Amino acid sequence: MAAKPALIPTAPPFVEVLLLPESGSDQQPSSIESVDTDPKTANHTLSHEPLVKRYQDEIESLQASIDRMDREVFISAANTPNAYSEWMGRWRQKVEATGNRYAQNQELSQLYGEVLLAVSIKADGRIHSIKVLNSSGKPALDGAALHIAEIAGPFEPLPEIIREEVDLLHITRTWRFTPIGTSVAF
Repeated sequence: MAAKPALIPTAPPFVEVLLLPESGSDQQPSSIESVDTDPKTANHTLSHEPLVKRYQDEIESLQASIDRMDREVFISAANTPNAYSEWMGRWRQKVEATGNRYAQNQELSQLYGEVLLAVSIKADGRIHSIKVLNSSGKPALDGAALHIAEIAGPFEPLPEIIREEVDLLHITRTWRFTPIGTSVAF
């Protein structure tokens, strides 16, 4: 006679809900909650509704962020679509001309180096944000690059064909300060 398989008790099924902090770049969980999903013991009448309501604002905020990201474009020296090249050429000329005028009027004549900047521009040409991504190691040079990007704006609006799909253009470029002038690497 064959032996009957032994019934091994199993842990009741559950779902872990990972709660991330609302702000900041540290993505460590702030807490973990377990929710009983065992049909024999879980109270399904309204037990999960409070969780949905509790996180509805966060869910809506995340969805809004995703929707906004659909209308943002990130370009760099290695990734500039052809549709943007003419506008980017004019943007570069304006930034470099502003940088060269600024450098002549400031005490930057003996400061050389490179700063990697991210400049975010709204579809109407106004600056949304400017951020140093990689410092030159010289605070005066980093500050000059930020200031040049700021005073060079506002820029001309994005072309109509691009504005139909883009609300925010993020440009990542290296700003070079050399003895012969300021340039933006492309």
